[in-house]
Amino acid sequence: MFKRSHELGMSVHVHAIGDGALAFALDAMEKALSQTGHGDYRDAVTHLQVVDLADIPRMANLGIIAVNDPHWFDMDPDYFNLMVSVLGQDRAENQMPMKSFFDAGVVVTSASDYPVVNPAYPLAGMQKGEIRQIPGHPETLHGAKERVTVEQMIEATTLNEAYQMKCDDRIGSITVGKEADLVVLGTDITACAPENIQDAPVLATMIGGDLVYVHE
Repeated sequence: MFKRSHELGMSVHVHAIGDGALAFALDAMEKALSQTGHGDYRDAVTHLQVVDLADIPRMANLGIIAVNDPHWFDMDPDYFNLMVSVLGQDRAENQMPMKSFFDAGVVVTSASDYPVVNPAYPLAGMQKGEIRQIPGHPETLHGAKERVTVEQMIEATTLNEAYQMKCDDRIGSITVGKEADLVVLGTDITACAPENIQDAPVLATMIGGDLVYVHE
């Protein structure tokens, strides 16, 4: 299936929750690439809840995009304890890596998992990528070493997502010649306290150069 998708010029997008599922998907992607050549496919794997860290440089070498779900990052104690019972303490603590993908040179994007997560507010996803917990509830923090910067979250949510969808020549950054798809925030989210990112007010939204929303 992957080989045929590449022959048709299509990207492959796989959902993988477990480390076994990820390894299986990468085996298939690697085999397809060996048969069709390394074209501009921009194949991707999403969720990436449990990851064998040895597979991360493999994704970088194959050019596979890591589609993280930061809305999943903060886990309440009941859910986390359930994961411990299934995965063991160490694997449960190391669920949903993100920084490791950036460090390995993998293209990282930020998914919403809508409609499972609803509302899937992008600013909330950016905040969770940086703090990985519910503000004021340190018991929901797991995998602290996988926290990323707000600048990395902005990149994952804008330009990298456009790259994944093969639209980065048109959208994804504020660049001369691209479509003016952008939002104006009332707070500098690169300077405010990380736990306040999701509260940044949207002052205006522009699509294709046209204002479609202006705050009163």
